[in-house]
Amino acid sequence: MKQNDKILSGIKKIAVAMLFGLGPVVFLSAKNQLETISGIILMMLSFGFGLWGVREIVSSFFDNSNE
Repeated sequence: MKQNDKILSGIKKIAVAMLFGLGPVVFLSAKNQLETISGIILMMLSFGFGLWGVREIVSSFFDNSNE
């Protein structure tokens, strides 16, 4: 995979993480247990996709096969 493709893929994953960033809003405005659990799950997905995207972007810079 080329460097630019890996960077774009990482940015897309970070964009998905930003969509899941509504988790704290759902969590804080929860009125029942289902909304609380869904807010926690959204926050965890946001964190996971964000880390996955940043990891992919950083690995594209330091990968040896870019030459």
